[in-house]
Amino acid sequence: MTSTQRIEHRHDQLKVIGGIEEATDDRITIEISRVAAFQPERSTTPRSHASAGEKFTATLSHTQPVVFEVALKLDGERARERAISLSRFEVEVYAYNRSTSVGECIIAVERGCVQAESHTYAMKLPAMRLASGTYRLECTVGLDNAPSTKGYVEIPYLRVV
Repeated sequence: MTSTQRIEHRHDQLKVIGGIEEATDDRITIEISRVAAFQPERSTTPRSHASAGEKFTATLSHTQPVVFEVALKLDGERARERAISLSRFEVEVYAYNRSTSVGECIIAVERGCVQAESHTYAMKLPAMRLASGTYRLECTVGLDNAPSTKGYVEIPYLRVV
């Protein structure tokens, strides 16, 4: 058995370059491009949005539910051809109250297809109410049926009054 035959194939693929086999990672990388907050929940325009490390600029109300939308992009060697066959995303948003350190979690599983031309997708999560306070949001996104690197973003500041 040659050394190239001993390569483990954890969702990897072999490609031949000049008669030599090399392992190439077939993983899709998920990049979360922004998180938007919609309030009132049926609004079509976000009240505020932020990217990694940015603060939400608008203040939300504790008396109305808020809907978070997560926009993501897929990247990787085979993202374009695999995007058409992807069937499920799992998005988790954790809202941690900065004064009490208590966290609330919203989990959404969405079936759908990525726009193959742009490799992008936006997903709205179920509505939730947040008590008055300042929050830190953490967001993760994973794919159900494809080898992928989970997307992660932290939004350090969201104010609810």
